[in-house]
Amino acid sequence: MLGARPFLLPGEQPRSLRSLLLLTAAIAFLVGIVIGVTIPLYVLPPPAALAYPQQRRSLPPPTLPPSLPSFPRSTKTSSSDAPVNSIGGAQWAYSEGKGWRRRTSTTTGTATPHPPSLAFVEDGKVEESASRPSPLESPSFQGVSFVTPSIAGEVASVSVVSDSADTLSAPQEEWPDVISGAFWGETIESAIPKGFADSDSVAWRRTVRSAAVVGLEEGCGRMQNRLLTLEGGIRACARYRQNTDQIQGEIFGFYLAGLLGMGGHVAPSSLAVVGRGASASTNGLEPGAEVDRWAAVRGALGVAQWADGKAVVLTQFIDGLGPAFIPPLVRGGDKRMHPPDVKAHIRDGLRASSLSDLQLNASSQVDTSSTAARTVLSPALLKQLAELAQWSDLLVFDYLTANLDRVVNNLYNLQWNPAMLDSPAHNLARLQEGHLLFLDNESALLHGYRLLPKYERYHASLLDSACVFRRSTADAIRRLKAKRPEVGEALRRSFQNFDPEFRDVLPFLPEKSLKILNLRIERVHEHIIDCQRRYESRVRQNMRKDGS
Repeated sequence: MLGARPFLLPGEQPRSLRSLLLLTAAIAFLVGIVIGVTIPLYVLPPPAALAYPQQRRSLPPPTLPPSLPSFPRSTKTSSSDAPVNSIGGAQWAYSEGKGWRRRTSTTTGTATPHPPSLAFVEDGKVEESASRPSPLESPSFQGVSFVTPSIAGEVASVSVVSDSADTLSAPQEEWPDVISGAFWGETIESAIPKGFADSDSVAWRRTVRSAAVVGLEEGCGRMQNRLLTLEGGIRACARYRQNTDQIQGEIFGFYLAGLLGMGGHVAPSSLAVVGRGASASTNGLEPGAEVDRWAAVRGALGVAQWADGKAVVLTQFIDGLGPAFIPPLVRGGDKRMHPPDVKAHIRDGLRASSLSDLQLNASSQVDTSSTAARTVLSPALLKQLAELAQWSDLLVFDYLTANLDRVVNNLYNLQWNPAMLDSPAHNLARLQEGHLLFLDNESALLHGYRLLPKYERYHASLLDSACVFRRSTADAIRRLKAKRPEVGEALRRSFQNFDPEFRDVLPFLPEKSLKILNLRIERVHEHIIDCQRRYESRVRQNMRKDGS
């Protein structure tokens, strides 16, 4: 066996030196990786700077029909037939859960295909932080683009400026009775249809508690929903689901609308239990007696595959529904529902109605000493502005509840149908007098919150598109924000006051949903404050420049 050489060949290095060189090269490589990863972490902004991205979307503004005709109330006796309305030569039929569908002009024609509704997810969890917008890449669907700039910090929470004597006196501005700063004026408020009153809901609950069910047939939308006929010919849409979170979303969304002062836009609703009879107190019977309210429809219950003991939501059936189209100021592009754009819309409407300048009522019937002079608007323009004011409420309500099955549905379906913004808004109806009805709120508060990581970009963009609000809505948001731990208690009290006998079949909202709701209330409050600062301060600055 040959031993190690006692000498080195020319150019040959010792073995220990080669090992040292290899070790040095490996260490230098690892140091380079660490430096390459660490430097961007110090250069990029911190995550807190992205907590509230002011998302803006750019949508092509398709042309809307210049005016919507009145929709005559249906005189059909068949409750399974969906209401059909004709607009611009096309017929629209509404079916809850499926939305508005275009039909051919012939009586034997079939409805054109409608993009699919967003599928419900039965399982899954949502993080509490999902209620805040997160920086997301632009979606890939056609026709819509989002810009997500970073901001240095969150907007400070302050109280909405009131009209008290100790605040800066409001300067004179253009058409203050129509739009004043970031709020709709009294002329518009007085033109908004009143909708449903609290007394309507009380009467509805009393009716569905005592009346027997005499008819149950297909209708009121998808899956296992049914159209019920109660004693006296009263009809109700019954929402039946295997999953209780959609029943919770519908009924607690109804309670929340009442807390926000938007109950007039949601049809009276109440809970019922399949197979449970009416109590003696509601029928004047002896104590302990009970009437089987469902006896006449036992066979139909079996066909519908309804199980006894399941909670259902009974909503008052409303006839004469017409489609509601998305206004151009909500579609994005170069216009938004902000004061400058609304005022530009007013000027366009005045020119269209052959009124070159606004005139104030100064007739002999008007008290000229009064400071509440009214702006003269054409009936068509006044109706459009009153509907825009209702849309501002809708955008706030859908953001709070994360309802993804209404306007968000139209935006999401743009990837399949580029003309989706020309179609009626999903799950939204318009009554003959111009009142908007918020239909199908079952995705509120639970299912919508689970899917916030996917759809928050749409919710945030729609909220940011509005910067004119009703004062009553701003006041309600301020009150809920000031007592944010109590919003859950307010909903619990509504549950106990309106449907106390159903607490054994329907659970209350989970704590996680209440935390997300509180965060979204705070976000809406900050957005309203930001709009108020931005546009009311401009008015004051302009008045100062004029020397007033």
